Amino acid sequence: MIMLRRIILPLFLLPVIALAAPKPIKVTSSIKTGSTISGDANFEIIVQSEDLVTGVEFYVGKDLRLKDDSTPYEYTLDTIREPEGPIDIKVIVLTEAGDQKELDLKYIIDNELGKGADYWVDEANKSITESKWDDAILSGRKALKAKKGYNKARTVLAVAYYRKGVLDSAQRYAEDILATEPENVLALDILSSINLRNAFKGGTGSDTEAQLKAIRSALTQAASNREKANTVTMNGVGAATDENRLRYAETALRTHRYSLAIQALEPLYRANLDNNPAVNALLYAQMRAGRWTDAVATAVNYGDRGKPDAEGFALLSLVYNHANEPEKAASFERQAALNDATSVAVRLAQAQRAWANGDFGNFAKVTSGLQNDYAAGNLVNSQVPIQLLLSRAMYRTGEYELGRDTIFEAVLAAPDQYDLYIQQGIQILGQSFETNVVDTTKTYQRKLARIYFDAAIAAKPDSFEALTALALMNLVEKNNADALRNYRTATKAGPEYAGAYYVGSIALQREQKRLSDAQTELKTQISTARGNNLSQEAEKLEKTLADVQTALTATTKELETATEMYAKYDKKNLLGTEVPTEIQALGYLVRAGQTPLLTLTSLMGE
Repeated sequence: MIMLRRIILPLFLLPVIALAAPKPIKVTSSIKTGSTISGDANFEIIVQSEDLVTGVEFYVGKDLRLKDDSTPYEYTLDTIREPEGPIDIKVIVLTEAGDQKELDLKYIIDNELGKGADYWVDEANKSITESKWDDAILSGRKALKAKKGYNKARTVLAVAYYRKGVLDSAQRYAEDILATEPENVLALDILSSINLRNAFKGGTGSDTEAQLKAIRSALTQAASNREKANTVTMNGVGAATDENRLRYAETALRTHRYSLAIQALEPLYRANLDNNPAVNALLYAQMRAGRWTDAVATAVNYGDRGKPDAEGFALLSLVYNHANEPEKAASFERQAALNDATSVAVRLAQAQRAWANGDFGNFAKVTSGLQNDYAAGNLVNSQVPIQLLLSRAMYRTGEYELGRDTIFEAVLAAPDQYDLYIQQGIQILGQSFETNVVDTTKTYQRKLARIYFDAAIAAKPDSFEALTALALMNLVEKNNADALRNYRTATKAGPEYAGAYYVGSIALQREQKRLSDAQTELKTQISTARGNNLSQEAEKLEKTLADVQTALTATTKELETATEMYAKYDKKNLLGTEVPTEIQALGYLVRAGQTPLLTLTSLMGE
């Protein structure tokens, strides 16, 4: 029997089987623990380890916010989203060997909210004026954190995000403002601009109907939003008084309330003919309102008894050009240039007079000079009238895409400027008459032209020029009843606007023919009924005939009046002309049917 014995070995003979100790890991943060942090706190974690680091986890409190798998190991803490005061951050470093190292960090969040929301709104506005959008956004967010729901903070944020090009954020803040202030001017403008950009950024695309719908919605909403804002602005000025007449008139002109401007300025004009800013503004308001008879009376008095400055002479040149007195118009234009050849109002007047006279060489020369100055950063307050002229020049030379983009930029700057929509509409309508245009393109162009005319009405519902353009649009689409309605509304809004009578004469002539044809047909039907001894039916037809004859007589008279009126109010272009074709009427609207658009620096500055 074999006996087993336990053999006890000395300790120094036992094999070494203990686990190896973990390798050391050193972790440091770019922001020292105990520091005060604000805004965006940017952490960089520096790791020293013999083993490969597989990731660095960032915890705020117990919440894992980020796992960074590659160097540099970074994390940005948006402290605006966190409560003010103490905050704990934990960093855990993980290695390929399965080791980990924790770093506990403690900070104090202090965004200086005690300075108050208004302080940070002011800081944001300062940054906006310096085009420092990120700084403005940070200050605006601090203001909104200091005072939740504060619309002044939302406003600077909407502006800063819009200028930076972050349109979704700009839209969100603008919509938040409008939820409690539905008439906030700036918020309405920002939303309008965003909608316009969204509608046009994709071109025509394959789904033209969807594109047209988007453009219609964006244009009309932008125009109506700015019109609402203009109403708020005008109401905010209060009533015109002796102390505020010039400021009141400037606001009225800027918001296209020309009648209000005239009412405010007339007392200043009667009291002192040497008050050039007031007289210039009155003359311009009368022109824009289509009150040419009054404008001529003011011009005569101003030219004979006043002391016009450069802008005054420029306005006189336009009034006398419209009144078909070319020698006086040319003389006043020369005097304007002698007084100040660099004046933007003088140059705009020169370009628009050249266009109206068909002097396209001079028009191109003056417009090119204005374009160069604007591109150099000058004449910023004259962006819209300059771009209006540039678009004309581009369409005339067949650069349709550039012309469209130019108008679009102007609309972004001034979505209430109805002249832009009218001009673009008649230019696009003109394209549809070109011989090489296929039917599908022609249909698209005419639908788009109508959208622009509708937008002009949204911007200024009583615009006689927009109503006239819409009348022509209806004539092109063979909708004579609506054309007549537009024409009659236009002549009520602008009784001295020759273009309305000129376009309206087409609709009246067509109505005259329709009634005349109906008269002939009714006479035949009556004769047939009498011949068949249908006396009762004949009597009914005779009553209808009497109504048609009455309407025919009235329409014939109205047509005669329309032809007299367009000759009376534009002797220069329309005296002795017959009822036009659609293309002839369109040509007139393009060249002579738009009221001059200027920038009066004496009021608004350049």
